[in-house]
Amino acid sequence: MDPDDPIFRTPDKAVCPAHTEDEALAAFIAEHASLTYCDYCDVDGNEPIAVPLIELVEVITEAIGRYYGGHVP
Repeated sequence: MDPDDPIFRTPDKAVCPAHTEDEALAAFIAEHASLTYCDYCDVDGNEPIAVPLIELVEVITEAIGRYYGGHVP
């Protein structure tokens, strides 16, 4: 991951499961969807399909902390 990638400078964006190949992350997005739009594929509907990107980043950060046994702030 490149910390200079624009995705990391836009935590207010929404992301749907179509933007991950990881089954667990896609399931998290589907189960916790609270937004009816995705900023990355410009889908906008009536049903929740996406989560705030920052929520997904938090889940990933927690998983890394558990995996490596380190402290996650």
